[in-house]
Amino acid sequence: MSRYSLELIQQPLRARMCGFGDRDRRLVGPLPILELKVYDEKGAIITEASEFSGLVVHADLWSVDFEHDCNVVVNPASIPAASCNSRLGSSVISLGGPVKVRNLIGSTVSSAYQLKHICGDPGIFFLFPDLSVRVEGTFRLRFSLWDVMKTWKGEKNSMLTHVFSEPFTVFQPRSFPGMTEVTPLSNWFSSQGMKLSLRRPGEQ
Repeated sequence: MSRYSLELIQQPLRARMCGFGDRDRRLVGPLPILELKVYDEKGAIITEASEFSGLVVHADLWSVDFEHDCNVVVNPASIPAASCNSRLGSSVISLGGPVKVRNLIGSTVSSAYQLKHICGDPGIFFLFPDLSVRVEGTFRLRFSLWDVMKTWKGEKNSMLTHVFSEPFTVFQPRSFPGMTEVTPLSNWFSSQGMKLSLRRPGEQ
């Protein structure tokens, strides 16, 4: 049976919270990049392309202590407001409960890409150039490797492995220190045809 290993070769460091509108999103930077290695029963690395078809990595948001996910938050605009009706002497509460929305937004799933590492060796990589977080705080990203063919067939154990990022900070706009510099690794994969949004340092 094959053994799968995910390594996060580019860690996220910071982001500016994007709030609850999608018009002015700021991306997590540097963009997370993962490398996949698949080993056979003898521990040799498998390079056949058929081993990687149907594999995807899904990103979700977790607390720094690994205790719980942080994938949903309540939209403050949806919290019922109580208004006092002085004539009736009672409070009237608006109908409808709080609305929960995704905290981590953007492209949270990456397919496998066969690219060359910066050292020149071929490899299998997963890239996440379009992730944003709605609220401030310190979080980790969890990256889970899935076999979608097994998922479609309803088979168990379709999640093959996972890895957590180091903690990263999401800032309020007024305290955000600016985008991180574009890394050599991001530029390298961009030069191989990957469509990456590479903001320059100092951009807010």
